Amino acid sequence: MTERARGEISAETIESQGNRTKNGLPHTIPITSIIRRVLDALPRSGTFVLNDTDQEFGDHSGAKAKVAPAIRP
Repeated sequence: MTERARGEISAETIESQGNRTKNGLPHTIPITSIIRRVLDALPRSGTFVLNDTDQEFGDHSGAKAKVAPAIRP
């Protein structure tokens, strides 16, 4: 998810093309209410979902820190 572009997410699904999956097959993830809460809590100014920039995000600990507040009950 840290390199997930906004264009790969629709209102109802997260789409992964085969070239982005380990087994080479396309994969669709339905957006649940929890996923929607997380996505809605993130900034929307960049190309990528978990960082609000146009550069890929490599700091997975930093991504977790940004997402964690949105998923706490």
